[in-house]
Amino acid sequence: MLTTMLSLQGTMFILLAAGFVLQRAGLMGDAVRKGCTDFLIDLFLPCSILVSFNIELTGDVLRTCAAVLGFYVLMNALFWVVGKVLWRKAGDRESVLRNGTLCSNASFMGLPFCEGMFGAQGMLFGSVALIPVYVLMFSVGLAMFTPIKGREAVKKVLTHPCVIAVALGFVLMAAPFELPAFAMSAVERLSACTTPVSMLVIGAMLASSRKVNLRDGVLWGYCALRLLGLEKDVLELVRDGTLSAGHGRALAAVEDAAQQKKLADECVRMGYSVRALESRVRNLRAQAQPKKRPAPAPHSGDLAAAERALRERLGTRVLIAGDEKKGRITIEYYTAAELQRLYDQLMQ
Repeated sequence: MLTTMLSLQGTMFILLAAGFVLQRAGLMGDAVRKGCTDFLIDLFLPCSILVSFNIELTGDVLRTCAAVLGFYVLMNALFWVVGKVLWRKAGDRESVLRNGTLCSNASFMGLPFCEGMFGAQGMLFGSVALIPVYVLMFSVGLAMFTPIKGREAVKKVLTHPCVIAVALGFVLMAAPFELPAFAMSAVERLSACTTPVSMLVIGAMLASSRKVNLRDGVLWGYCALRLLGLEKDVLELVRDGTLSAGHGRALAAVEDAAQQKKLADECVRMGYSVRALESRVRNLRAQAQPKKRPAPAPHSGDLAAAERALRERLGTRVLIAGDEKKGRITIEYYTAAELQRLYDQLMQ
């Protein structure tokens, strides 16, 4: 058992290191990493869960599943009490610390480890154990940061791909027929991607993280405190659920209140994801502190004024090269959502 565990950890470390190198080499940017994460949560993990249910339904299997589920319900109830008692005097850090105590990311890394250590049965019982985690994550966990209605929480739990896979797995286990061999083979091949993709993504995340001083006590409360920097109207959008807490953290990096509100309205109108909004904020901050470049040929007063007006109007970097008779206009964008926004503005 020890040899198996060490071997699996070594394999995972190599895959994680590969993700780290790919990110540093510029081959696994934000868009690629997000796509891999979506594939993992929406496709590869559910396929691994379905494969784990490809066993005979017996009384022993059902009793073990019930025991695992009951045990983890009690464990998560204990985590909730411990978090509430342990962090009651943590001040502004309480929500973050309680959420970290209660909600794990076990599906992202834990399930691949269960599968590697204990095979299909490890994945089966691990996926059952995570059901109460998903319930708490999308109810109590979210409620710590933003208002959420009971119906919305139930919908998030029931529509989570891994929960759907567990339900479908029990149906297939009890069904008097088996999936065709070619269909099961396709599911098994997709499930084999779970561990490599999850480790690559985690490695890429580590590579893209800023170096920080973990001994700095202020850092531990950072995520909770950042939302305090939101302009009042923007904070209301987060509170009523129009924007997520992730959107709020991205907007908190915009110091100008008017610009923050304008960007929040734009985010609601365009339906930006958190990553797209972060890219938009980075773009605005880059404009405020432009990198040193070779000085371009001086513009006439009219061209310089036109360039400034276009930058302000479009909210992105605009360059005019040429003179009053001939030249070109360059408009920069950094995400697909930003391209769509610029297109809509120009076509109005």
